[in-house]
Amino acid sequence: MDADNLNLAAALRQDDENNASSPLEWYWHFSQRPDFQTDTAQLAIVQQLERLHGELEQYRQYRQGRFNRLLTNFGSGRAPPRGMYVWGTVGRGKSLMMDAFYSVSVLRRKRRVHFHQFMREIHAALQTHAGTQDPLAAIADDIATAQRLLCFDEFHVSDIADAMILGKLLEYLIDRGVVLVMTSNYKPDDLYPNGLQRARFLPAIETLKTQLDVIQIGGREDHRQRVLESIPVYYTPITAETQSQLAHTFAAISRTPLNQHLGGGITVAGRSIATIARTKGVIWFEFDALCAGMLGQNDYLEISKRHHTVLISNIPQLHARERSDVVRRFTWLVDVFYDQNVKLVCSAQASPEQLVVTDNASKKPVNRASSSIENASDVAGNVAGAATNAAGGDANLMVSAEFARTASRLREMQSKQYFARPHASYESPNLLESADAS
Repeated sequence: MDADNLNLAAALRQDDENNASSPLEWYWHFSQRPDFQTDTAQLAIVQQLERLHGELEQYRQYRQGRFNRLLTNFGSGRAPPRGMYVWGTVGRGKSLMMDAFYSVSVLRRKRRVHFHQFMREIHAALQTHAGTQDPLAAIADDIATAQRLLCFDEFHVSDIADAMILGKLLEYLIDRGVVLVMTSNYKPDDLYPNGLQRARFLPAIETLKTQLDVIQIGGREDHRQRVLESIPVYYTPITAETQSQLAHTFAAISRTPLNQHLGGGITVAGRSIATIARTKGVIWFEFDALCAGMLGQNDYLEISKRHHTVLISNIPQLHARERSDVVRRFTWLVDVFYDQNVKLVCSAQASPEQLVVTDNASKKPVNRASSSIENASDVAGNVAGAATNAAGGDANLMVSAEFARTASRLREMQSKQYFARPHASYESPNLLESADAS
């Protein structure tokens, strides 16, 4: 099949998925892709989501009656269905199953949001409601008015400010009839392990366990490791040739000579960030320029909206304890770029799974060909063990364990399937602005 026919077939499959009427139907259409691998554990979760989808539709029809709607608004009548908390190891397809569920929901008041972004909005709302007798109750009222279904992808807690307010906020949302559906790499009891003042987070864990259906996705396979014909966009180790390889990549993507775009910077939120090179839609940074300073998710989001491709040079191997702040920023960067379908090309001192080390881990980088995709099952197992140990011990183990999700995404971001996704802001006028505009 030639390239044009492949693109047409992909478009037709996407149209079938978009027109599906239930999670199982959506998942079935998706399973017709030539690179799909049957997974009975995934199918079991999709069947549970199918059940919830049906219950939500019945509840929606019930609320269409004016009297029934009045009853539910005043806390009487039929209760909304219980939400779900789906957890399992990285790469098991949890986001895919969330796609299947969320895409087919006919609810108009629904939202799917990355958990970090949601909590940023909550903290901003707390400032807006400062002086209110119960700010979290007011915020929950606002959310319940806007959304009947709230889906969190990649639910995990690492910030004490988030941990301290989540118990009451989740309780308020459920009491107001908001149906919560979440995916996470952690079972509820393992959330925020060894976190500062973790006792303040225990009510949130109890709410998750008692008010939602907690379901584990079984199996061990990391589907993100099934990379077909990987594109060489992750260069390791860093050598004398690495910079020239990235330069060649920049020139090939921008289709212009590199020397026309060297140097300069970009202004984000009033701050200037140095760049190696920049042209329309493509930008190249040193790692320290992005992650060693005081940048945050909003800065990375602004960069991702203005550029479909980002090159990063010289990602070092990071110690979980000594450079935890840099690890956290790098995690935010990957999360934001992944959500925005930004194409990431980089050079790094080690493979994704070995970029973050703990006190007991070797810092020796792995010497591998730049385009190879290794089997990371053994590394993933070690990281899972670190997550378990972190609950009763070292905070640097928690940082390392949380990075497993980032490493998995870095793997997926090397695949042709990922590169085939349209940039989330491809219609944004900012994407086409002149490289000299800032």
